[in-house]
Amino acid sequence: MDWQISRPRSDRNEPEFLSRRFALFEQICLPSITAQTNRNFTWLMLLDAALPTQFKERVEKYCSIAQLVPIYIESRETLLNSVRQVVREHTDQNCKYLITTSLDSDDAISKDFLQLVQNQFRKQEFEFINFPFGYLYRVSEQKLYLREWLTSPFHTLIESYQGDFKTVLEYGHTEISNYKTYQIVAEPVWLMVAHGNNVRTNFDVSAAWQPVNRLGSNFAVNLDFPKSSRLKSLKRMTVEILNVVRSNKEWDTLKVKTRKISNIISPSTVRTLRKVKFNFSRQV
Repeated sequence: MDWQISRPRSDRNEPEFLSRRFALFEQICLPSITAQTNRNFTWLMLLDAALPTQFKERVEKYCSIAQLVPIYIESRETLLNSVRQVVREHTDQNCKYLITTSLDSDDAISKDFLQLVQNQFRKQEFEFINFPFGYLYRVSEQKLYLREWLTSPFHTLIESYQGDFKTVLEYGHTEISNYKTYQIVAEPVWLMVAHGNNVRTNFDVSAAWQPVNRLGSNFAVNLDFPKSSRLKSLKRMTVEILNVVRSNKEWDTLKVKTRKISNIISPSTVRTLRKVKFNFSRQV
């Protein structure tokens, strides 16, 4: 639920719209959470208090298969306080630090995402954690793209659990560049899905095409990805590289083209270079 979206509340709770959104949630987000290798977490699901009864009952079924706590929100103004109250109710009184991560209902995270997040805990008083590399899958085209995003919507906040704690919801993902942010270069660990009913999922002009098989078994989602032989994938890769070379779009500068082609051919090499760059900047 996003209270900053202009969609009227009555439209948000229209059964046909909700049926589509819940179906996407069950295909993409829910299985990615239940497949997490690290089970030491509590999943807070934000929902409109005016959600029709039939969908509230559906949410209750999720609670039996996931470590999920629904939070029914009355208004945008009460959202943060409602979340903080539930956090207090589900947190040990001796807790000194809090880790919260943002996740949209139609996105997915890799099986080891939460383990990777918790590996970054160093008793930080206040620090954002971001994984720059992730995927975008466009359902209508059945195409997978690699994205590099220094302020991804999958951001995590590690903070002191003392006094007026904030949670990650206090900060939009585009804001984290204004604060201390630790960039973790790893294999792509998040998956955004452009399915035609997105409220706001922009296409990254520097996103690089990828063979779908690069998803491997890292993402537990129930989507019908296209099957392709190794030979067919190599042919497709050649076509996509030529498309980049021939592109005359104004945003496809030489630098952007080089970056796209590098990510198509060898994304691991690009990640290695990014890791060196981040490590160097931390030492300076």
